[in-house]
Parts: sequence; C-alpha cells; structure tokens
Amino acid sequence: MDPQTGEQIAPDPEVVLVIRQTYWAVSVRLLTKESKSESVLARLERSPDGVCQLIYVYSNTPRAEVRDRSELHYGAVVLNAPASESAGLEGHYFTDRGTRGSLRFETRLNELVETHHQAMGQRRFSPQATASGLREGDG
Repeated sequence: MDPQTGEQIAPDPEVVLVIRQTYWAVSVRLLTKESKSESVLARLERSPDGVCQLIYVYSNTPRAEVRDRSELHYGAVVLNAPASESAGLEGHYFTDRGTRGSLRFETRLNELVETHHQAMGQRRFSPQATASGLREGDG
C-alpha cells in the first residue's frame, strides 16, 4: 500500500530473481526498475515431502532518484520451490520498514543476468513474476 495515497500498490510484473548456487553456498539477487536486493544470508531446505524452500535475508538498495520515497532497508523472504520446475517459485516477504507481501516467479532463464536492464533485454524474457505488498496493519 502506498503510504502517501493509501492505495494498494499494483504488482510489479518486471521483477527478476537471480539465484546462484555453488557446492558451498547460495546467493540471491532481486532486481527491479527502482532497486536491487542482495542476500546477506541464504539457505535451501528440503521438506520430507520433497518441496524445497529458499529462505533468505536481504539488504535492499534503491536507486538514488527514488530514495525520497523508498529508503534502504532489510527484509526476509521464504519461497517454496515444488519438485516440478514448471510450478515456479511462490512465497512471501517482510521488511524492517513494516511492509510485507507475496512473490511469484514463473519464467526461468538459463542465462545469468546482473542488472534489471539486462534481464529486460533478453529476447525470450516474458515477465511472469509478480510482487505485491502491504504495510503492517493493512488488509
């Protein structure tokens, strides 16, 4: 919800999630037009029924031109990753500035991207991610 207008913020269809995994570690980067989030801690867990969860704590750095309405902040995300890759990733987040919301990612790219602009330039990229949010105490 926009704290200035009191209106629900529309989901952003151009959110890009970059997950890197090595034998020793996993890292996550979430890219939008206005900011980037980078994991501080990240972990993959598998439940007994085969569903994996990606759990991470992140720091978010907004672009300089939007910092008057979007401050630097920290948050946490839990994403469920069903055994079927076609099911995508779905979960929720909350932040230290009192916002919370849902995330859903349905499209997978095999190329590594470093910036939001680079991801939007991928010819095969069809934005299917959505992110929506609320402030604490709303709905």
